[in-house]
Amino acid sequence: TAAPANLMIFALLPAQEQQAYGFLFWAYAASVTGVMLMLFYFFASAIFFRNFRRVDISKARIEDEWRRLGPVSMPERVAMVSIVLLAVGIATSGWHRIEIHHVSFAVLCLLLYLGALTRKNFVRKIDWAFLALLASMIGILASMNYLEIDKAIMSQLSWLGAYMRQDFGLFVLTLAGVLLLARLLIPLNSAILIFATALIPIADQAGVAPWVVGFVILVVAETAFFGYQSPYIFLFRNLTKKVPRDERQLQKFHLLLIPFKLLAIVISIPFWQQIGVL
Repeated sequence: TAAPANLMIFALLPAQEQQAYGFLFWAYAASVTGVMLMLFYFFASAIFFRNFRRVDISKARIEDEWRRLGPVSMPERVAMVSIVLLAVGIATSGWHRIEIHHVSFAVLCLLLYLGALTRKNFVRKIDWAFLALLASMIGILASMNYLEIDKAIMSQLSWLGAYMRQDFGLFVLTLAGVLLLARLLIPLNSAILIFATALIPIADQAGVAPWVVGFVILVVAETAFFGYQSPYIFLFRNLTKKVPRDERQLQKFHLLLIPFKLLAIVISIPFWQQIGVL
């Protein structure tokens, strides 16, 4: 997806890895984990959320809501066209050989030029502080590689690279435990960035595909026990304050997802080995 965390992992991958893991191959490599997570999620939902009630909404009410929305405005049309152009540009990057960030920047310029994205929203709605942090971390990593500091660090942490290579399943369990503890204190994107910046170079030096390590970090880090740990859950709970719900039940549900996520990753290991990813 185009989530910031995914783009962070992609930006931290070595150049040859970025060429290999375009949109289609990324989706293919993540397919087994994705399918297993969907099945586990539906299974857990069926167990925890049985006391649902059907929402009765008449056709007339839906039509009334459509009329209130009014016709599609020109900025909305431009936004939809821009989304399609960006998706096509990313999906076909292996064919046209145009860098993805160039495609993204061209779409951004189109949105600004046609007025779909106003200057006010451009300044206020974008998380510039996080982008500065991301650019700094990527720049630090590039500087470390240029100055060969990464090799000095790798010489001290060679045991961790060997650990990744010899027993990747056990490494996943260890990484999950440390990352889940860190997520109690560190925000989602910051945790992903810190762990990926530390572990992706080690994986590359150890002969383990950096994408696999980054992907595991993405899957595990998205876990949240409490609302403050996830911006999505925090937003959902703020929007549904008046809706009665069992918070303890929701926490149990998210707790159950952790072993399901780890199981999905472990099941994917033979698939990754078969397609040459691991």
